Amino acid sequence: MLETGQEYKDSLPNDESYDSIIGALINVNQIDRALKYIDLTLSSGYMLSMDAFLGCVRSCVKNGRLDNLVSVIERCKKMDQNKSLCPPWHACNYIADVAMQSYNNNLTYWALEFMAKWIARGELASPAIHLSVSEGLLVSTLVTTGRTCNLKLLDGSWAILKCSLRQKKIPNPESYLGKLYAHANSGNLQKAFNTLLEFETGYENSTIEDGENLFSPFYSLNPLVLACSKKGFRTLDLVSSSL
Repeated sequence: MLETGQEYKDSLPNDESYDSIIGALINVNQIDRALKYIDLTLSSGYMLSMDAFLGCVRSCVKNGRLDNLVSVIERCKKMDQNKSLCPPWHACNYIADVAMQSYNNNLTYWALEFMAKWIARGELASPAIHLSVSEGLLVSTLVTTGRTCNLKLLDGSWAILKCSLRQKKIPNPESYLGKLYAHANSGNLQKAFNTLLEFETGYENSTIEDGENLFSPFYSLNPLVLACSKKGFRTLDLVSSSL
C-alpha cells in the first residue's frame, strides 16, 4: 500500500507491520528501503522495536552507513516514544568498537551514552551490578578527542572512565595524557593545566617503572609546551600564572 503511494485511513500499517517489513528488508540487505521504513515508523510516531534497531545497527555497519545509524539514533532521542532507546550492553560495546575504528565521533558519543545508562542502572539494582567500560577503549576515545577537539566526547569519555573506576583506582597515565592533549590542542590551556595538576597529585608518590619521566617535556608536558608555543610570547604571558 505504501509502495504504491495509496493510503487508507482505516488500514494504515501499525508498529508491528512496520517492524516486520524492516526485519524482512534487513534480512535481504535492502538497507536503503529498510531505512525508509524506519523513517516511516518514526514519522508515524511509533516506537522503534529493539529488534528493528539492532537489525539497523548490523546492516549499517555491514554497509558502511554509520552516519545513517547516527541519524536514526538522534531522531529516536528527540521523540518521547523512543528517547529511552538503549541497546543491550554487548551491543553498546560493539557499537563503540565499530565507531572508534571508523573514527566516527558522533556514534562513539552515543555508544558511550548508552553505556552510561547501563552503568547507572546497575548501580541502582539490588544487588548492585558493577558494569565498567574498558579503560583501553576510553584511552582511544580520549586520544581521538585530542585530534578532533571534540570536547563533548572528551567530557563524556572522562565521566564514564571515572564511573567505571569507582574511585578504587586512579586513571592510567595514558588517560590523563589523552585528556591533557585534548584540552591543550583545543586551546583550553587552563583546563589543560588543571588536568596536569590532577595527574601530578595522583602520581606524586608513584612507584611505577620510569615514574620520574611521567612529567618530562617529552611526555605529559609535551602537549602544553606545544600549545604554549603556538602564538609565541603572547600565549606564554597568558599562562604564566599557571606555570
